[in-house]
Amino acid sequence: MSQAFSPIESGRKVSAPAALKLVILPIMIAVVVALFQLVIFHGLVSDIVRTGELRQKATAMHKKEAWSCNYLIGKATGETCLSPSTNQLAKNTR
Repeated sequence: MSQAFSPIESGRKVSAPAALKLVILPIMIAVVVALFQLVIFHGLVSDIVRTGELRQKATAMHKKEAWSCNYLIGKATGETCLSPSTNQLAKNTR
């Protein structure tokens, strides 16, 4: 019968530094895990915000080019005026 030795459960007196280590170790592990989770969460949120900003810029650029093509050049050449990359960006953002 191999049981793990636990000074707290065995009823033995434990010195103050050893008891302190037994209490602090789980707390330190929990703090490290929580900080790691916060770093991962920050990275995810930053990527999501960056993606949203790029999508917003692409949509604004497409709207500006569409307006220029439709009103400055003429409505007849509006669809052919827009660059293919801008049309593709607009389709992806819808």
